[in-house]
Amino acid sequence: MKINFSIFLLLLFISTSAFSTNYFAVANGDWGDANTWATSPGGTPGAGVPSAGDIAITSGYTIGLNPIYGNVTVDRITVTNSVANSIYYNDPFFLFTPVTLTINLSLSSTGAPTAQVIENNSLLNLVIGGVGSNVINSWSTSAPFNTITFSAAGTTTLNTDIAIAGTCSVSSGTTLQVGSSNFISSSGGSAIISVPSGGTLDIQGAVNGGSASTNFTTITNNGTINIGSSGYLNTTNFNINANSTLNVSNNQPNGWWHSTSPGPSSV
Repeated sequence: MKINFSIFLLLLFISTSAFSTNYFAVANGDWGDANTWATSPGGTPGAGVPSAGDIAITSGYTIGLNPIYGNVTVDRITVTNSVANSIYYNDPFFLFTPVTLTINLSLSSTGAPTAQVIENNSLLNLVIGGVGSNVINSWSTSAPFNTITFSAAGTTTLNTDIAIAGTCSVSSGTTLQVGSSNFISSSGGSAIISVPSGGTLDIQGAVNGGSASTNFTTITNNGTINIGSSGYLNTTNFNINANSTLNVSNNQPNGWWHSTSPGPSSV
């Protein structure tokens, strides 16, 4: 019986491990092309493609998300901080079909990005499903996100600065917390943060236009926004809709915005 039980545990371990693989890019190419990937650094290509449960490492190459391969789901991604378009939208057949990249656990960079490592493209939708404080790691405002959705059954805490060029959404059932030493800023004049019914934006740090004296472009609240004692929310356009909640406990003299900000132009 002991032997049989040991064999059972071994088989269980093997079957569980078989569903989690580290993939390393070994060439520039499409995500869905097995020749782009190997299962060891610099290894032999053709071992498959990263999918749900797996870890993808771009290794200094550029990886295209091609609509003909469909949407992509993976557990973790690490991009090279100095390589522009490490992940980009690739549409050689001019389909103009959006592609969604869902990251279940975490997105990391090898260092604070010095280039636009994920292409700023409205047809590339990024969904972050991780909870906790290690969901986006070693990021910077030099690599703004175009379309990003935080969708986790719990709280996602940003302990790194990020910038938004398009739309940042917080799904129902998700709390997006901005850490006390960090901020979300806007990149360009079209940035939007959208908090739907059932979603929560918890600002312990800041939302601004890149500094304490500048404004994020637009905030739309249909859910809950909390602004902590050391936090502030600078925005030019603040849409506070019916049945939404705004809880302000910060120490700024004029309201929820920083004292050096001009404040909202419309609420």
